Amino acid sequence: MEHAFPSRFEPEFLSTGETITLWLAAFFAAGALVGLCLTYSAKPSPKLVSFWFAAAAVSPFGLWLAHGIFENNWRHAAGASPWLNASFWAVLTTSIIGAFLADIRLAKAGRQPCLYRILRYSLCIAATICLLMCLSWCFTPAISEAPLPARRSRCKNNLKQIAVALHNYHDAYSTFPAAQISTPPISWRVQTLPYIDQERLWNDYVPEKPWDSEANERIAKTQVSAFKCPSRKHYDNDKDNRERFYTDYTMLTGNEAFSGHNTSTRMRDITDGLSNTLAVVESAGLNIVWTEPRDANTTRQPFAINYSGNEQYDSEGIASSWHGPGAHALFADGEIRFLSEKLDPNVLKALTTKNGEEEIPWPEVEKR
Repeated sequence: MEHAFPSRFEPEFLSTGETITLWLAAFFAAGALVGLCLTYSAKPSPKLVSFWFAAAAVSPFGLWLAHGIFENNWRHAAGASPWLNASFWAVLTTSIIGAFLADIRLAKAGRQPCLYRILRYSLCIAATICLLMCLSWCFTPAISEAPLPARRSRCKNNLKQIAVALHNYHDAYSTFPAAQISTPPISWRVQTLPYIDQERLWNDYVPEKPWDSEANERIAKTQVSAFKCPSRKHYDNDKDNRERFYTDYTMLTGNEAFSGHNTSTRMRDITDGLSNTLAVVESAGLNIVWTEPRDANTTRQPFAINYSGNEQYDSEGIASSWHGPGAHALFADGEIRFLSEKLDPNVLKALTTKNGEEEIPWPEVEKR
């Protein structure tokens, strides 16, 4: 029985931090509206009106603090959702305008102006919010995951880090790392460890022993974030039955591909041009342990993206991604592009060759 890959596309749901921020925004907006209604009631109470508008006035601070703590994102406190951004400005604008309207209304009614009360209550409410958020931070066991757009961005950044590692390796040895070298074979992912700030793992790896030997078992059970898409853990499929971590990125191997098994490639060997040749792609559906000397092979696998597999979470295609519809791909020049799963197989095949002299229809490649 064939299974579509992935079995479900990751929904663009709100993270815990965004949900908390949204509820706070709704609460403070309601506070501003209640305060405005009380202001224009028959007998407005300066204290009550002041309290509600103070709560609304400090809401942007509360929203920023909530998102900073629960999303671990202090710079972009409104999060990835545009409507969360809008909620900040809507509540802030409502509270400021409402405070001045309340003060004018109370002054006309001969009641004591409430601006000084607003300031006093604002400081009290801000201090309370600070305390509650700090307590929540202390007693929350784990920071919630980033939303889907952020995980896609982190996946792309992983490929950027891999691109830098490959080019630094080329600067050091005048060649890109082969997909696998030596006997027993060593994967390119292990070879590039020193270039992604993982010198300790590289020094602990025993090249004289096979990758799946007991001597190298601990290395395979160590997660390297640069080789794992952050969306994989949402499918509960990030390890094999021996607790060894999978990788989501493979080098293209095979006839005329970027690399052979024991044959390295120099920049001048890529006559099609670095910008026209795929080097590394997302291949999440192959479920390869990151230290395993195995990669996407152009001579054995279909030229397809998110191709169906025989088992759940399997895909036999050249490229596959957890956050479709498509997959990220690293070209030999270091450029990362998102390739649609609807891309013509012949065009995809042309991109995998380093000296096939094919003409690449870039408008079709860049189509989502």
